[in-house]
Amino acid sequence: MLRYFFLILLSVFVVASGTFGSEAIAQSNTSDSSKAADGEVKPQADQLELATWGGILDSISQGLKREGLTEKELDKFFAEAARIRTLANAEIVKVQPRVDELQQQLTELGAPPAEGEPQEAPEVRTRRATLDDRFAKVDAELKASRVAAIRSQQIQRTITQERQTRFFSSISVRNKSVLSTGFWSRYFNGYKSFFRSFDLLFDDSFSIMFGELKKNPWKISALIFFLALFALVFIRLRRVLAPRTDDEVLDGEHDFFSSRFSRFCRQGILPVVLIYVVYELFWVLFLLTPRFDRFLAGIIIAVCFYIIALVLHRVILLPNAEGQRISSITNSAAKKVSRIITVGLGIGLTLSAVNSTSHVLVSPVGVTMGLSFLFSLTIAITSLSALWLLYKDNVKRTRLLDAQRRTSLWTYLNILAWFVSIGILGAALFGYVAMAEFLSQQLIFGLIVIGVAWLFLRSVDGMFAVRPDDAHAAAAIDEDEAATGQFTIFVTGILKLAIYLVAGTLLMLPWGYRTSDIFQIFKNLFFGFEVGGLSISLATILLAMGLFFLGYTVTVALRNWLNNKLLPTTKLDIGISNSISTIFGYIGFILAAILGVSAAGFDLSNLAIVAGALSVGVGFGLQSIVNNFVSGLILLAERPIKAGDWIVTTGGEGTVKKISVRSTEIETFDRATVIVPNSTLITDNVKNWTHENKTGRIIIAIGVGYDSDPEQVKEILLECAKEHRLVLERPAPAVFFMDFGANSLDFQLRCFLADINYSLTVTSELRFSILAALRKAKVEIPFPQHDIHIRSDDTKRYCQVTER
Repeated sequence: MLRYFFLILLSVFVVASGTFGSEAIAQSNTSDSSKAADGEVKPQADQLELATWGGILDSISQGLKREGLTEKELDKFFAEAARIRTLANAEIVKVQPRVDELQQQLTELGAPPAEGEPQEAPEVRTRRATLDDRFAKVDAELKASRVAAIRSQQIQRTITQERQTRFFSSISVRNKSVLSTGFWSRYFNGYKSFFRSFDLLFDDSFSIMFGELKKNPWKISALIFFLALFALVFIRLRRVLAPRTDDEVLDGEHDFFSSRFSRFCRQGILPVVLIYVVYELFWVLFLLTPRFDRFLAGIIIAVCFYIIALVLHRVILLPNAEGQRISSITNSAAKKVSRIITVGLGIGLTLSAVNSTSHVLVSPVGVTMGLSFLFSLTIAITSLSALWLLYKDNVKRTRLLDAQRRTSLWTYLNILAWFVSIGILGAALFGYVAMAEFLSQQLIFGLIVIGVAWLFLRSVDGMFAVRPDDAHAAAAIDEDEAATGQFTIFVTGILKLAIYLVAGTLLMLPWGYRTSDIFQIFKNLFFGFEVGGLSISLATILLAMGLFFLGYTVTVALRNWLNNKLLPTTKLDIGISNSISTIFGYIGFILAAILGVSAAGFDLSNLAIVAGALSVGVGFGLQSIVNNFVSGLILLAERPIKAGDWIVTTGGEGTVKKISVRSTEIETFDRATVIVPNSTLITDNVKNWTHENKTGRIIIAIGVGYDSDPEQVKEILLECAKEHRLVLERPAPAVFFMDFGANSLDFQLRCFLADINYSLTVTSELRFSILAALRKAKVEIPFPQHDIHIRSDDTKRYCQVTER
């Protein structure tokens, strides 16, 4: 894709400069197309006849039995089998509904009459024969498609196994011992031809390159123009990703553009991309010979790996930034490990680049084997040295802090790195040089992938994390911000899952897998696979979930519109409004669930079976749940209680806040929430202070002295009640002479309020005013008193207590 982009830019540049004719561009496009054709297998027709699938699969199966198949032929067979499998699966999806439809029609007709039974009508018999014939044809197509899909899958599995067998065979070959003198004599003697071929490669390549530039002067202008353009873009991007302060403070958590990720992009990704686009520019301009192209590719790969590994380990270890390091190692250990990695990787990847050059130059086997051994030995020594330093530092810190070692993911990676490094060293010394080289390459590649994945994960957390400065604001977020936070968590989870999948895919590639194999696995997971005759499709599941969430979102939006816009204008009671909103929510949820289940491919007629199974469950474990659910529906329909009512139950006293499917929330006057099962509110006695309306009565008891005038007391109490603003005039307040008490004349003031929710406030205020009025009228409010009489004489002593 990048090469075609360069061709477009070149076309624009040439048209603007006018330095040569259109035949040069035509030559470039023609050469590019021919190179692309040489490197790729021509695609077959997208649509293949069903009858030809078997023949193609038979020819592939016969071809796989031949000896000496090349990787290119295996790729061609794999692609053809994958194409047939895709077409077969598409045919299955298309034909299956027709088979089900015809099967249902035949089921509706019923079984044909048995011998001796009355014959069915001629039109029914004709219809049955037609349906049988159509069903046989369609069913044959379905079965043939399923067989083709299974055969193509088996062929793909066979090719994958063959690749893996070849791969493990290639790395398990044992060579002569590298410790023998003959091995190293062949190694050093082979460098004569190596340097001779190297000189010829450079002479031929540069002569062809300069000849091409001399023949087409416009390429010099294009080269200068694009190199300057790349340099400007590179400098601009480095400035964009530069930290905001001169001293690069890396906290890795909250400031994205001054985090480790921005440093990794600025110092690692950008140089690698610049090197790659410059290489592609030379390729597009046809300045590279095929051999020099392969030589340059090996050098570029080694340099890019070194840059990425160098920047990555410095970003993680931060050897020069004590106090900002995430990894729990000392500053001296971080510096030593960084030096070892820098020097060891530099030497190792240099040897790898030279080894790649030896393959291009077709050098003697002794040279390539010796370079592979030295590369493996360097990587093993580098890895073991770094691991040993980290181990010593960990032991030292554990002793100083007197802390217990914790097992984490990094601990297991550390153990794995020890085993791999020792395995590389052992394989190299015992003659398994190819295996040692492969393990060395995978150790570098795997650590880079894990490090980059870790860096991306931390960057995702940093981008979506709540900053410490915003903690006070975060504590006071409203519902909309809470919903945004939940969506952010969902997006973060999706991004992390994508990072894990990409990292896992990259780690699988070197072990005999191809990208086509992995993409086929993901494709099967997404578009469908069968387990025990049951077809499972992730795409269908995601579609069903999407439709369900869409229906649920529409329901929530309409319910909010009802609660905030429509229902407040109707002046309905709050309980009725709550019931309407709740029932609407139930209906919307059920419809969304039906929509999702239908999209998933479930036959709604089969829900009767599910309902029968649920009825058995209801008779046992689900009885209470269903009881509460039905009770909730009764509460919403009959409305003995509603939201806002003041009720008294065995579970407590308070205001009804919400009636849900299973339970009802009651908020007590202490602001505590009591969850009461709906069945309790139906079966038990419930006192509702505001069932029909909020009018209620309060009773205030008062006692006065026996010397008081009852009529005066009555007038004072009535006057106090009438003067209060919340006491109703109708029914009028009343005063009752209740009893002759032991210490007082007992009265009761009874009055009605428009809103019983203010009963405590009104009662308190009335008591204040009654006390003030009685004191002003000098009416005594008695309290119990005890007189103690102590008598004494010569014969006995006793104490007499008199209450008055």
